[in-house]
Amino acid sequence: MYQSAVFVCFAGEVESRSEEKNSWLPYLLFSVPVAVIAAAAVFIVLRRKQKRKTPQDEEALTYGNPLYDPIESYKRKVLGSSVRHRKALSSGDNETDHFLPRRFHSMGAKKCSEDPEDDLIYRREGNECTMQSGDLFTLKPSKLISRRMLITGTAGIGKSCFSNELQRQWASRREVYYRCIILLSVSELNTIKAPISVRELLGSKCPELSPLLPELLNGEGVLIILDGLDEFNHELEVSPHSPHGDGDTPQLRVSPRSPHCDIDTSLSIRSLLSKVISKQLLPCTDVLVTSEFSYVRKITNYFSSTFILEAFTEDQIQEYYNNLMAVGDLSKSFAHYIETHSVSRLVSIPLIGSALCEIYRDASTPGDVGALTTCSSVIFCLFQITVSTALAKMGSHALSLCAATTEESEILKNIQNTIHWLCEMSYKNIITGVQEIKTEDLVVNCPQAEDLLRSLRGFFFREESKTDRYVYRHSSIRDMFAALHCVEKIQDEEELEECLDTWALEKMPNNTRSPLLEGITAHHGKRFQSFLRFFFGLLTSGKQSFLSQPKPLSDERKLFLKTWFQDWIERHPIKIKLLNLFHYVFELHDADVTQHVSQCIKSVDLFNTSLNSLDIHALLYCCERSQLDVVDLRLCELGDSGLEQMTSILRSSKKA
Repeated sequence: MYQSAVFVCFAGEVESRSEEKNSWLPYLLFSVPVAVIAAAAVFIVLRRKQKRKTPQDEEALTYGNPLYDPIESYKRKVLGSSVRHRKALSSGDNETDHFLPRRFHSMGAKKCSEDPEDDLIYRREGNECTMQSGDLFTLKPSKLISRRMLITGTAGIGKSCFSNELQRQWASRREVYYRCIILLSVSELNTIKAPISVRELLGSKCPELSPLLPELLNGEGVLIILDGLDEFNHELEVSPHSPHGDGDTPQLRVSPRSPHCDIDTSLSIRSLLSKVISKQLLPCTDVLVTSEFSYVRKITNYFSSTFILEAFTEDQIQEYYNNLMAVGDLSKSFAHYIETHSVSRLVSIPLIGSALCEIYRDASTPGDVGALTTCSSVIFCLFQITVSTALAKMGSHALSLCAATTEESEILKNIQNTIHWLCEMSYKNIITGVQEIKTEDLVVNCPQAEDLLRSLRGFFFREESKTDRYVYRHSSIRDMFAALHCVEKIQDEEELEECLDTWALEKMPNNTRSPLLEGITAHHGKRFQSFLRFFFGLLTSGKQSFLSQPKPLSDERKLFLKTWFQDWIERHPIKIKLLNLFHYVFELHDADVTQHVSQCIKSVDLFNTSLNSLDIHALLYCCERSQLDVVDLRLCELGDSGLEQMTSILRSSKKA
C-alpha cells in the first residue's frame, strides 16, 4: 500500500512535471526563432556600421596603408587653398568660420505628365531642418545620407561655399562620412575640349591622388562634388523620362549595346559627366551636384535626395556680418544701417551681404552710405568704390576725363580701357561658360591696368596662386561685368528688343544684326537669368565712364520697356519665368515702368516655387497696384514671416 502510494505520488509528480514541461514547449518554440532573428538583425546592423565607418577610421588612416600618404597630401592642399580663400573674405587674419548653419528644405519630385516640357511637381519629404555645413553627409542624421544628392538655390545663396566647407571639414578630420572628397568646378570642366578619361581628369585636378586612383575609385567612401552644373555648356545625355525611383538608376539615352567603359576610357566631357551622374562610371562613388533653380527641372529625377538651400534667417544675418566685421562699434553701426534702410532682404543672400559689408567698412564715413535697394546696385557700388580707391592710390582723383589733368586723363583712359576689356571678356565667358579670364586676353600693357586688376582681387576675383588668370569669385560677378558691356554696346530700342527677346524669352533670331547675339543658341537661355537682373539694374549707368552716376531713363526707353514687359505678361508666364520678370522689374526700379507693369498683372502662379525673402520682396514690389484675379502660392515655403508680408495681396485677390 505504502509502496503503491509512493508510486502513485511519484507517478503523479512525474505527470505533473511532464505537463509543466509541455506547457513551456510553445514558448520555447517561439522564443528560439525570435532570438535567432534578433541576433541576425544585430549582426546586420553591426556589419552595416562597420561598412559605414567614417573616413577617419583606422583602416584608411593607418600609417603604412598605401592610401594614407597621398590622401594626407591632398588634404593639406585643400586646407591651404581654404585658408587663402577665407582670409580674403575676412577683415583681418581672423579665420572665423563664415559658413553658418543653414536651413534646407528636403524635397522629392515626380512627373505629372510625360511631356518633357512640363514642370516637375514637388512633394515634401520630411520636415524643414537646420544643420551645420557637412551634416548632410555625417553619421548623426543617418536618414539624410544619400548616394546621389542635389543642392539647389538661387544665385549667391552659398551653394559653392557649402561644397567648399564640406570638403574643408573632411580635410580637417571632422566627422564626415568619407574617405576622400573631390571637388570639381563645372565651369573649369567647360574648358576641356578633347576626349578625356576619368583617370586623366582626376589626375590633372588632384595630382596627389594619381597613384591610388584605381583603388580609391573602386572602393566605397569617395564623394565627387560637381559644383555649378547649371554652368555646364552641354546637355546631359540623360532621358527626360527617367523614373525617380531611388535616384541610382536613371535611364540614359544610349544604346543597350554601348561598349563598356572604365576610368581609362576617353570620352567627351559631356558623356563623362553624364555617365558619372548616372553611375555607368564609378558605380561605387557617391555624387553631390549643386545647381541653380533653372536647371533643376532637367536633372532632379536622377537624384535620391534634393535639398533647397535657403537664405539667411534674421539671426544668421547678424552672426554673418559680426564674423565679417570686428565685433564692436562698426558691427553695431552696420546693424543700425540694416534696420534703418530695411535691407535685411538683401543681406539674407550671402554674396550681397558680404558686398554690403565691404561697402560699409571701406566707406570713408560709413554713415554716408546711401540707401542701396537692389542686388545690382550693391555690387556695382562696391565696384565703383574699388575703382575710385585704386585711382586715388595712383595719384588720380579725377572721376571723369573732363575734370582730369593731362596726366590724370592718361591714367583714366588706361583704367577705362582695362574695364572695357574686362567687361567684354566677361560677356564672352557667359556664352562659353568659363569662370576665368586669362591675363593675356585683357591686353594689359600699362602699370595702371595691373594696379586696378590687383585691387579687384579679393572680392571680385579669387586670390589665386597663379597670376596668369583671374577667376571670378562668383558667376554673379561675371554677370555684372557682362551687363556693363551690353549696356554700353546696345545702340537703340530695336537692338535692345532683339537682345531681350533672345536673352529673356529664348526667341532665337534668324538673322541678327546685333553682334552681342553671335554664338548664342537656345541652350544658353537659362544662363542669362542672373545676367538680366544686372542688365536691367545697370541700364541707366553711364556709357562714357563706369564711374559716373546713373541717369534717369529716357521717355523713349520707358515706353519701350512698358510695352515689352506688357507683351511678356500677356503670354501668361508662370513659376520661374514669372519670378524672373518680377526680379527684372525690381532691379530696374523705375517708378513709371513698375506702375505700368503692376496694372498689367492679373494673376500670379508660383505654385511649388520656393521663395526666399528677396523673391517675396520683388513680388510685392511689382504687384503693389495690381488687381489680381488669381494668386497661387501653394508650396512656396513662405513661412510665417512670408505669409504675413503677403497678407494684403492674398486678401485683395479674387481667388487665392
